[in-house]
Amino acid sequence: NGEVASVFCNSAICLASDKSEWVCRCDFVADLCVMDPKLDFQCNQAECCADATSDVEMKECFIDETKLANSSVTSTSTTSTSTSKASTVKSTATAEPTATTVATSPPFSSEIYKCSREFCQYDLSDDLLLKYKVNSEMGSVEIELLYDGVAWLGFAVSGDGGMVGSEAVIGVPDGSTPKKYYLGGKDTSSVLPMENEKQTLTDASIEVVDDQTIMKFTKLIKELDEVEISTEGNDFLWAHGYGTTLGYHQSRSPFKINLLEISDDVDGTSSTVSVLSTSATATTVSIGSLSSSGRTVSPTVKPVTNPTYHPFNQST
Repeated sequence: NGEVASVFCNSAICLASDKSEWVCRCDFVADLCVMDPKLDFQCNQAECCADATSDVEMKECFIDETKLANSSVTSTSTTSTSTSKASTVKSTATAEPTATTVATSPPFSSEIYKCSREFCQYDLSDDLLLKYKVNSEMGSVEIELLYDGVAWLGFAVSGDGGMVGSEAVIGVPDGSTPKKYYLGGKDTSSVLPMENEKQTLTDASIEVVDDQTIMKFTKLIKELDEVEISTEGNDFLWAHGYGTTLGYHQSRSPFKINLLEISDDVDGTSSTVSVLSTSATATTVSIGSLSSSGRTVSPTVKPVTNPTYHPFNQST
């Protein structure tokens, strides 16, 4: 579509000019909103940009959910209203084209998250490592779990730190692909795959290499009717089983971390990770400060007490 290509070309031209990145971002979402006023999220960003008076305020339009929530462009806005408000942040007038469905992630190479250029990592336990990297352009997070052994692996986002009601990615190294699951209860019959339309993982795989199980997947940060990965940090859960049959977990723990920690620098050059907290009934973990190139402070890990008796369908 020529109109879509024009939007992206205008963004590239803007970035090559002496305008700031945040002015270019604002122009980009304004173009999208003019093209398709039904893109509520981008129209909200455009309205926020229209009220901004500095690069700092413009930046907040892309990372501050509160400012977006207070924007008045919503799904009930009319086409004329959305177009008018979006146009206020554009440097030149643009004729309104026919509404078109387009990709909604801006084509910017500059990241705003600490763990966006290289993988950050830390130990979830003495035999399970988490690695992750934020892709701000695609609005997604790349996750890798590396377990010293052969077993199914699980990684879940929780609204309250508990298992029930969480949304998990579970992989079994039996030739299948990791999928998204609802954790509706503590019995295995309540652990159900999500509907096909919600199986949105990309680059998902699980394999055993030299007696190490490696699960990889890329997950969108924000998905309809799912727990959103937040810049304020989230409660997560991890688990692994005994082998290649999903059923009992040999070990598991909740933990809290901010995957989307904002860089101190606008261009995202700082990559130190701050682990918010970890806690579990059977595991106590103290994690230090970490960097994208490895641990800068060694974590203290107390092994799980009597890990043999932690079934996946345990009711207590």
